[in-house]
This record gives sequence, C-alpha cells and structure tokens, in this order.
Amino acid sequence: MRTKIIIIAILGFLYSCTHQANNPIGLDNSPVVAERIVTSQGDTVVVCNMKLMTDTIDFPMSLLFSEFELVKLEDKEEALIGNETQTFVSPSYVGIYSFYTGYKLFNKKGDFITNISQKGQGPNEYPIAIMGSYIDEENDKVYLIVPFSNAFLAFDLQGNPQNHIPVANGSINNASIRFDTSKQHLYVTHLAFSEDDASNEQLCYWEQDLQGNMIKKLKAGHLAARPDFSNELNSHMNTAAIDYAVGYCYDERVDSLYHYNHIKNRMEPVFTTNLDCISNYHAFIELPDYYCIFGNSYFGEGWRGYALIDKHSLKGSYVRFKLDMLGNIDIPQSNIIDHEYYKTCIHPYVLQEQWMKKGDIKGLPEGISRFVKYLQTHDCEEMNNVVLIGKLKQSKDEGFTLKDMEFKE
Repeated sequence: MRTKIIIIAILGFLYSCTHQANNPIGLDNSPVVAERIVTSQGDTVVVCNMKLMTDTIDFPMSLLFSEFELVKLEDKEEALIGNETQTFVSPSYVGIYSFYTGYKLFNKKGDFITNISQKGQGPNEYPIAIMGSYIDEENDKVYLIVPFSNAFLAFDLQGNPQNHIPVANGSINNASIRFDTSKQHLYVTHLAFSEDDASNEQLCYWEQDLQGNMIKKLKAGHLAARPDFSNELNSHMNTAAIDYAVGYCYDERVDSLYHYNHIKNRMEPVFTTNLDCISNYHAFIELPDYYCIFGNSYFGEGWRGYALIDKHSLKGSYVRFKLDMLGNIDIPQSNIIDHEYYKTCIHPYVLQEQWMKKGDIKGLPEGISRFVKYLQTHDCEEMNNVVLIGKLKQSKDEGFTLKDMEFKE
C-alpha cells in the first residue's frame, strides 16, 4: 500500500512538472505594480509605478500568440533583403522595406512576388523613404505611407500603381493607418508638430475617405510635439481601439497612452507611468491583455528592454521575451508589434548563433526541424532573410499553434 502511495505521489509530481512546462505562468508570480485612478474628467487610467518592479523574468511569447510561423525568403537575387528593415504582414503576404533594397512583396511561402514602387521623384515613387505600409489583400492593394507626402501611395499586389489616396490634412509627418474595408475609409493617427506650416491644421487624428475628403478630425492640442523627428509616434492598433501615444525625446513632460473616442471625438488617457521622458525615452505598445513598455535611457541611469503589465491583475515585471516555441531562444533585437502581429525580419545567422548552442531541439514540426538542423550544420552567409511572425491573441483563452514552414535544403 505504501509503495502504491509513493508511485501515485511521483506520478502526481511528474504531471505537475509537465503541466507547468506546458502552461507557462507569465506574470502570475509578479507583484501588483499599478493602480486604476479616475481623473477629474472622468477617465479611468492605469498608472504604473516602475519602482515596484524589482525583478526581470523570462516571459514565453507563446502566451501572446495564437499562431506563430517562420517564413524563409527565397534566395534569388531580386528577392534579397538588406539590413535595417521594416516588416508588414497580412494573412497571406509579407512586405519588407529596406532603405537599400526598397519595398519587396512576398507570399507566406517566401516566394518573391514583386517590388512595390521605388525611390525617385516620379508620381508613383517616394523621394526619401517609406515610414509605413498597410497590405489590404481583401481589396488587392498595398498602401505606402511616405513622409511629407500629400498622398498615400496605392499599388495592387502585382506592383501596378493604382489611384493614390490624397491626404485629407494636406501632408503628413509620421502616421499610422487602419483601413475600414466596409466603409472604404482610412483612420489616421498622426505625429503633429507644435510649429508647422500654417496651411495644415495640427491634427493627431482624422478619418477620411479614399478620395481625400475629411470626415472627422481632432486637433492635437497638448499632444503636439516639437518639430523634431526624434519624437516617435506610437500607434500600434493591436486591439479594436485606436491607440495613440508619442515618445517625446527631448521634452520634459508626462506622457500617456490614449484611446480615441469616436463618439466624443477626443483622446482619452488609459495608461501612464512615473517615467520622465527626458532621461528615460520609452515607447508604449498596447497588446490585447497587456501594456508593454520599451525603454532606452539616453542620459541617466535607466534601463533598456521591456516591461509588461497585465491589464486585468495589474501585475507587472521587467521581462526578457523568449521564443519558447523555438527552443526558448532570445527574441532578436529588431521587433515590431502592430496591427495584431509581431514581426521581425532577420538574417538566419541571428537564429543560427542561438540554435548552435541548443543542440537537439525536440518537438518541432518537420519543416522547422529541418531548418534548425540545417543552420546548426551549414554556413548560412549566402542565405536570404527569414521572417518571424506571431499573430496576437485577442483573448488569453485562445490556444497556441506553431505553424510549420516549407524548407528545402
């Protein structure tokens, strides 16, 4: 009888270990670091006290994603990507922009489709660079956001120019867009400058149609930044809300994350911290169930990395994000999470360097496993980039799926 009890206890312990390994705890053991307050205007704001964060934990990114996939871009010459890229994704496509190689469109198998526009002075070209893009595959369109332009450039998925969309506010400094396919409207969040061309109203948000007609607008007011592109627009649109924040680089002010209220036509504060801007540059990234802060101290004793706060429990911690589904490796340095996707485009050696130290990684789908083993045993210098894509969960109740990749040596 005693032997049976011991066996049952051992089995229970092993099940507990397995259950915990398959169900990572995230922030469950972290302290409460924030409180909800109601302002004099009636807004409910989560205020995070960064001094209450005393630890840095490993945070498995499978807790954030419903799906995760790797896309190995094909190696032919016209498909090659440079460094310092921006990545844009939709359910079936990947757009990669590099200052050196331009904007290239791929499918999710990694096949190169076409170049989109090019640097130049022509009517279908961008004079300096691209600051953003939106792939609307439902309507066979790719939109490019170009600084100082008076139009959002439009192309079909074969790279042919379409009717460009006039900017309702005249021109843009920096912007992020959400496309409403049912209304055929654009929702535009905008980095407004406090001193700018008087012919343009200083708007932080507007709604327009595809003919450039203004439907609704909101003046920036106190949200306007000094005219310096060191200031960054943080509008990631990972939830149903239109989120808005500005990373003020040289202004000593308290900043907040806002949601646009369509009915009241105002920005309502929802999250802030006790970080000052001038010594601790930081960016807010809203996720469906978390507030994420990226920080980089320029002048003082600050921190560089991520902090995460659970919207519901208000528990939080500094975090080291881990790609637990790929052998619990570190995330690459270049990462973007917007429009409901995590995405980064990197050279394979970034993954090779970590996988070489891991040895045999169990439990991977067949194609990914072949890719890992290939990088562990071959030189990858001549290979094109690989794109990591995670689709954000809109609820913690969603499961997680690691999608396989097509990889042939």
